[in-house]
Amino acid sequence: MSDFWAGRRVLITGISGFIGANLSRALLAAGADVACRSLPAGQLKAVVLASSNHVFGSLNPGAVPAGAPYPAVRQDSARTAWLEDDPCGATDVYGISKGCADLLARAYGAMGLPVVALRHVNAFGEADPHRSHIVTGTICDLLEGKVPVIRGDGTAIKGYLAVENVVAAYQLLAEGLYDGRIEAGSAWNAAPDGPISVIALVDLICQVAGHDAVPEILGVDLGQSYYVEHLDSSRLRVLGWSPSRLEVGLRETWNWYKAHGGALWLTR
Repeated sequence: MSDFWAGRRVLITGISGFIGANLSRALLAAGADVACRSLPAGQLKAVVLASSNHVFGSLNPGAVPAGAPYPAVRQDSARTAWLEDDPCGATDVYGISKGCADLLARAYGAMGLPVVALRHVNAFGEADPHRSHIVTGTICDLLEGKVPVIRGDGTAIKGYLAVENVVAAYQLLAEGLYDGRIEAGSAWNAAPDGPISVIALVDLICQVAGHDAVPEILGVDLGQSYYVEHLDSSRLRVLGWSPSRLEVGLRETWNWYKAHGGALWLTR
């Protein structure tokens, strides 16, 4: 195991969040000192900005039905995956806020700050406190003997990464900035080999869990009907990053929640 992080001081904003908590555990295990209130001038070596695939919008035309709350989502039928250098075309507030942060990272990078932006897709895994997330919610429903619920119509096609893959991407980019392998101000995509529809994802979770449950499709949140998102992660893979198989990550996540009593671990 590399000793790169041994003794290094690290600041994580949002450390109490799902990804931040997992990142902190990984860094502590690697010997880092996570509690970094100040650094002497010139000692800041790397900043990895938490961006999102939402900076781009949807890949396909007709992604949002007429009358939906967000009818102006970016659409481009000629693409199968967004590249890092594609323009940020989101028109929703969240996507635009992430795009603005990306542009600021590029500006500060041009001024010499060692910063890059990581755009990753939906993360899932153990100890996710957000039951509203499709993976966590579905697993908890199954463990409680309930029928899984899909709030939309199940047609949205998205990418899902095990949280340890996202954590690995953050660490890899920080190391690359530190040793000069990657350029300050650049953006990096992290996504699985291929996306999956929400309905197919829920079916896969049921298979992994050994259940034959049929999800209830509520159809009350149609803001992302036929929405398609996918990122090309070739640039990050060149650095040595690779995602685990979705089924493997889902099985590990199912086993963790089963061992910890589903959503009950939140109350312990």
